[in-house]
Amino acid sequence: MPRSLWTRLWDLIGGVSLRWKIMGIALAMLGILGLGITLQVRQMMGQALTWELEQRGISTAQTLAAQSTDLVLTNNLYTLFELTMDAVQNHPDVRYAFVLDAQRRLLAHSFQGGFPFDLIAANDVAAGQPYHMARLLTEEGVILDIAVPIFGGNAGQVRIGMSQTRLHNTLAAVTRRLILTIVLVSLFGVFVSTLLTWLLSRPILALSQATRRVAQGDLQQRITPWARDEIGALQASFNEMVERLAQSHQEMRRITAICFSATASCPLCSRSPGP
Repeated sequence: MPRSLWTRLWDLIGGVSLRWKIMGIALAMLGILGLGITLQVRQMMGQALTWELEQRGISTAQTLAAQSTDLVLTNNLYTLFELTMDAVQNHPDVRYAFVLDAQRRLLAHSFQGGFPFDLIAANDVAAGQPYHMARLLTEEGVILDIAVPIFGGNAGQVRIGMSQTRLHNTLAAVTRRLILTIVLVSLFGVFVSTLLTWLLSRPILALSQATRRVAQGDLQQRITPWARDEIGALQASFNEMVERLAQSHQEMRRITAICFSATASCPLCSRSPGP
């Protein structure tokens, strides 16, 4: 940073009153701390909620696959349809559910306005895998698509889509509460910093006023130290300085009086010079 810029910045900071400096420091510390805590909480909660959503989705898909095995083998499509609808209705995070046969042909689904056949190719579970997850970007946001094999993949697979809407709503609610807490703590910090500024400025203001009176010639000024800290030590030093200054002033007056008396008693000094 150039020296001139640093000088201007320091002049700007130095021109701010002590009250605003203390309040600014308190608010800056609270803001940085609050921002760090908010980001950490959001990250940790986001990871925990995402993991919990994945586990619930896997469990739901595996349960649906186990219930669908006999129905697929017996080609009971109506009951398969009911199972997919129950999965969506009984689990608030399940956005859709559908069942494919071993040739990846659609057997049943929960969509109301027609099935989007492009969704079939968006995810697949390989032989020997217990499940496979894919994140799909849709008009409703990111959907966690989970594929679970039926009867080891020999009878097809179950697919369900898990919505992250509730997850994001939970994170947003937690963030709002954290921000509200930070604001309330900041207001309390402003109150505390204002009180602290008032306590600190009183002895400094008293010292400033006493200094001006001493400069005007009032050497009787004394300050009662407010505490045993640096400001109290400064006030005690001021009292000692004024005391020595008063003694020096008295000594100077005494010497001046002696010199004046000696001058008045000396004939040569009092004689007027001749022409």
